[in-house]
Amino acid sequence: MTVVIVGGGVAGLTVARALHQAGRAFLLLDGARTRADRGLGLWGRSHAALAALGLQQLLDDRERSHFIPPAAYRSRRGDWLSRCSHASRNAQRVCTLREPELLAALREGLPEAQVRRGTGAIGAERTSEGELRLHLSDGGQVEPTVLVGADGADSLVRRALFPSAGVEARDTGFVAYGGTLDLRALPASLSFHEPLAFETLSGGARFALVPLPSGGCFWFATTPRGAVEENISDATTADGRHPTLAALHHIFREWHEPIGKVLLAAIRKEAEQASASSSSIRVDPLAEVKVRRWWDGRTVLVGDAAHALPINLAQGAALSIEGAFLLGQQLARLDVSSANEAELHDAFSAYQGQHERRVAQCRSVTAFTQMLASPKSELTEAARNMMRFVPQPLNGLVFDFFLDFSLGDFPASTRAHWPLDIHGGRTKAS
Repeated sequence: MTVVIVGGGVAGLTVARALHQAGRAFLLLDGARTRADRGLGLWGRSHAALAALGLQQLLDDRERSHFIPPAAYRSRRGDWLSRCSHASRNAQRVCTLREPELLAALREGLPEAQVRRGTGAIGAERTSEGELRLHLSDGGQVEPTVLVGADGADSLVRRALFPSAGVEARDTGFVAYGGTLDLRALPASLSFHEPLAFETLSGGARFALVPLPSGGCFWFATTPRGAVEENISDATTADGRHPTLAALHHIFREWHEPIGKVLLAAIRKEAEQASASSSSIRVDPLAEVKVRRWWDGRTVLVGDAAHALPINLAQGAALSIEGAFLLGQQLARLDVSSANEAELHDAFSAYQGQHERRVAQCRSVTAFTQMLASPKSELTEAARNMMRFVPQPLNGLVFDFFLDFSLGDFPASTRAHWPLDIHGGRTKAS
């Protein structure tokens, strides 16, 4: 084996596609047999990376992708607290699409023999001779020359092969719940028209709604761990079979519309899919991962395995694509089968050097938005809500500054580490 990639999400498939495009060998192990549908928001650098990997058609297809302004922040009463400026570049800054569409596009054209779906890694070790060995869920073993851990915040690769100090995922104390809806299929009593994406913040919880292509939308809610369980006994539904959604509806019952309608529509969707083998609702405990060095010997981490962030800015998928593209470009320059430790060290170091400032800036703004969502009392929340009185020109400029900083578009020293030109979300060449 040469390069073995553990994880078939956006990070793992982006690395695989970059290697395949360069004619390099790889084996991708994807242990997930099913994934609940969800929406993703992708930002400019990830657009450029996907275009460079031959997926510009996906971004141009209005049936599969949808460009929108960044989400704006609201209070639980529905007041608009902060939103981006009216600058033309903000009109189509975020591309939203369904995760299955993106995964299918990334997987298209990859050799079937090099993508093992349904086969995951269940163990990883270094042998007494210093070689890497993976134990697989189908009973087999592989010995990679280079191992890429793209297996999420709870990465087995990271836990098994990296020094134990400081590499464990940190529980943030929050849980995210989410799903998708087809707005065209809603009954009149639940229908709504929400032209803008929004995130509503209050008391440590948040609720977000983002439009998708073809009349769809995706929603997510984050609550402190245990909040849903505490509210289940007080929440009821018509048939009592969806306690989690009923508890969420109870938690957000006093928040502005269309939040209540969204959750009732989600309950209705679950009822219609009662015979399905799995729920359409995703439940994800939110973890944060900080790893000082993203590689160790011939093993390297990418995406959430290296730098998982809370969901506050919805940039996790974009960060994963960006980092995976950079790692793929570095690996594609090497003949991995004959590369020595020094060459791999230089490649991994260059990958982290290109990406870590963007991650650090996004992490700092994520922490700031979490602070805005977590006032300690009604008085401090009321003070936070005074943001709505800031005149829009100034409000928009402040919003744009923090957004540019989190995206790595500012300062120039961070922007200089990204190798592709971005123009309207595309490479200039396209």
